Amino acid sequence: MQQHLKCGSKIDLELQDLFDGTIRESPMKRYYFDVRDGSQFIPDDEGAELPNIESAREEATTALSEMAREWVRGRPQHRIAVEVRDDHGPFLEASFSFVMKPCAT
Repeated sequence: MQQHLKCGSKIDLELQDLFDGTIRESPMKRYYFDVRDGSQFIPDDEGAELPNIESAREEATTALSEMAREWVRGRPQHRIAVEVRDDHGPFLEASFSFVMKPCAT
């Protein structure tokens, strides 16, 4: 027996999806991935449309790991960070610090 809710609120629609067995796609939202390379700030003016915050977190993690692999070569120490923001401002920072030093013997 299918039940149909008539109110139309977001919660009602999510409950209706559960009853109908359908998956409702969230509207895409634009996220920006600003980079801090040492003391240099590189803003992301374009951003990327992603379905949710979890996707933005994954994107920041992937970007940071790729940058870390390329940018730390030949440097004894370095810090880079990806700061994620949306239209309301920053909400997440993923950072990587690299230090190479001789071991004390």
